[in-house]
Amino acid sequence: MTEPNIVILCPRRAGIADRDRLWSYVHAWWREHFPQWPIHTGASPEGPFNRGAAINDAAWVAGDWDYAVIIDSDAICAPDQIEAAVEMARETGRMCFPYTKYKGLQADMTERILNGYDGDWGIRHTRPNMDTHVSSVQIVPRALWQKVGGFDERFVGWGYDDSVFAHTCRVLGGGFDRIPGTVWHLWHKPSPETRTGSRRLHASKLLAT
Repeated sequence: MTEPNIVILCPRRAGIADRDRLWSYVHAWWREHFPQWPIHTGASPEGPFNRGAAINDAAWVAGDWDYAVIIDSDAICAPDQIEAAVEMARETGRMCFPYTKYKGLQADMTERILNGYDGDWGIRHTRPNMDTHVSSVQIVPRALWQKVGGFDERFVGWGYDDSVFAHTCRVLGGGFDRIPGTVWHLWHKPSPETRTGSRRLHASKLLAT
């Protein structure tokens, strides 16, 4: 059986010091664990960061591929969970998330990890868990990507692009799957759009509904 062509796609804008530092760590982690999968970063148009447009750009730059592992530049998931999610996507043709729990690390634990901490990340310093998260790391078959048409680039700034994409894949793909485990989000300064009263976030919310 021919091995599928698997690529890693990451939306990315360089030049923000704490984000660049996280990406340096995350990029090295993916290269260590999955050296056979090329990493393609996508660019956002000028102005507020457009995550969907950046992922679409990475998918285009990657060329011909069978499965995309879409990652954020600040997230890490156990390798065995990722491998299981790829196999699940191959079996079902649906999108698969390699986790059931999202844990956001606080600044102090993130700093320890970036400085080489090799212990249990979950012993402390995490924000409340989420079990409905639909971003960070996801595996998407090419056929489903084409059916959905990639990410909706009308979402500008932080919020809602990931949930709309995930639930469009769920509807058009006949559901999505999850592999038991945790995805870890490394801390960084929050986006301005996360603030209550953000007009851009409000516009994205209206678009999503």
